Amino acid sequence: MKRILLQTVACLIALNGCAILLAAQTESSRLPNESLDDFGKSSPNFIRARLDNLFYYLTEQAPKYEGLIVITFDKKSSRNYRISRIRLLLEHIKFRQFDATRISFYFLPDRDQERTIVWTIPPGFSDYGDIGVDPSKFIKAEEISSKLKTLFH
Repeated sequence: MKRILLQTVACLIALNGCAILLAAQTESSRLPNESLDDFGKSSPNFIRARLDNLFYYLTEQAPKYEGLIVITFDKKSSRNYRISRIRLLLEHIKFRQFDATRISFYFLPDRDQERTIVWTIPPGFSDYGDIGVDPSKFIKAEEISSKLKTLFH
């Protein structure tokens, strides 16, 4: 779902005793701290399609933004399952030849259900507390493969 924010700019000009009101609207597609996507446990093809949406947005709509994939696993899920999910994401990033330096992962504590939230982060964004993450714990997509052995113990 895409939300459109309309910003209206108005200017009143007086010419030869007549007042003219000029107005223009500009479109802003999303708030800086609004998630792009949010989904639960899903099939591999569904997840690939959701990643494609992220890649499109970061390529066509916001080429200077970065993607942040926030994952919460079901506390009953196995370590092998978790690693397979991360590998699925990494393989799709590679398959689409998307710049892995523009994607980061963040893992929230386990819960009763799996959940993935996809954020797009504008340059200079610093209000990470608003979205409930600690940027010091981000793992870049190009670095996560080497860390899979130590994750999820």
